Amino acid sequence: MSLPVSKPLSGGGEGEPSHLEIRSIAGGSLVRVRLTPKASANAFNGIAEGALRLRIQSPPVDGAANAKAREFLAKALGISRGAVSLERGAASRDKVFRIEGLAPDDLRARLLRLLG
Repeated sequence: MSLPVSKPLSGGGEGEPSHLEIRSIAGGSLVRVRLTPKASANAFNGIAEGALRLRIQSPPVDGAANAKAREFLAKALGISRGAVSLERGAASRDKVFRIEGLAPDDLRARLLRLLG
C-alpha cells in the first residue's frame, strides 16, 4: 500500500531527508513535524527547517488533527498507533512526536522510503 506524498516545491539543503531532525530517546525516537490541518488530503509534504511536513484533512479542533496525524504516522511507518504519541506542540503547528520501538536510523530509513 502506498501513502500520498506531495513533493516539496524546492529541493536540496534543508529539504533533504538527511536534514530531518530525529533525536534518540530510551526505547525510540523523537521527530519534529510541521502540521498543516484542513488539507485536501492526508499526505507527507517533504521536509522544511528540519521538520517533517505533514498535511492532514482534519481541522485543528479538539485535537482532531493531532489524532489524525498520529494515526497517519503510525500507518505510514507500519507500527501500532500506541507506538506514536504527541510529545510537544498540542496547540501548535510545530510538533514533536515520540516514536516507540524505532531507533533514529530506522525511522530515517522508513521516512526516506516514504518521501521517495
